[in-house]
Amino acid sequence: MKKNTVSDIYYHNIHDTYATRTGLHMCCFSNEPAFSLQTDQEFVLSEVKEGHKIIYIASEEKKGKVIRFLQKEHIDPAVWTKNRQLSFFSASEVYTHKGVFSLEAVRRFWQQQLEDSQSTALRAIIDMDWSLDTFVTLEDVIQYEATIAENISQNPQVMFVCLYDASLLPQGFLNKAIESHPFCKYENNIYPNPYFISPKEYLAPDKEEKLFKQRSHEIKERRKIDEEFVRLYKKNRRTRSIQSYDCP
Repeated sequence: MKKNTVSDIYYHNIHDTYATRTGLHMCCFSNEPAFSLQTDQEFVLSEVKEGHKIIYIASEEKKGKVIRFLQKEHIDPAVWTKNRQLSFFSASEVYTHKGVFSLEAVRRFWQQQLEDSQSTALRAIIDMDWSLDTFVTLEDVIQYEATIAENISQNPQVMFVCLYDASLLPQGFLNKAIESHPFCKYENNIYPNPYFISPKEYLAPDKEEKLFKQRSHEIKERRKIDEEFVRLYKKNRRTRSIQSYDCP
């Protein structure tokens, strides 16, 4: 498996110690369905080999492709599904009640999965394309992602990977996704997310005020960094000029 895959950040802790102290919540962006499917496949395969409990939420079409991929890798998905170490769910089974998006249904589902996997690591990969048909407003998205983050915030045994097709989903939706995940995987790289807002802050009534103050502070700090860079650059030029002049 190539370097810098989904599992690398958890097992090898290559970017940030946050991943070893708490559950990992990461968004993955792709403009190509084939690349998104590749992420699904490499994630499921790596976690199967580690013996973790895996939950895969996607369409029947993607489920079928992942099953065929595992079979080509000489892994029998039927064995894993029978012992509940590999579970497939549709969006309607997880996110809706009587055909309508229900945050309470989401909470019940993940609480039950966490209870069932107390003795082993839980890995969830979630294809977010279905949100086009299920979520009514961006507020639903915010509430949902905050719920996910709350569920895993104190559990280092849990990893959630949310897949976003940037060619299908609205730009506002994608921006909210970035703000609600501590880590982002874009193309072949994984990054700690400087734009992440914790669930508690995200849902706070004074969120916008705090966000304004935070970003204003960051702008000022960036100016200080730029000024220091210019100062050091000028100092370096003067030093080089003096050294050049002193040379025989």
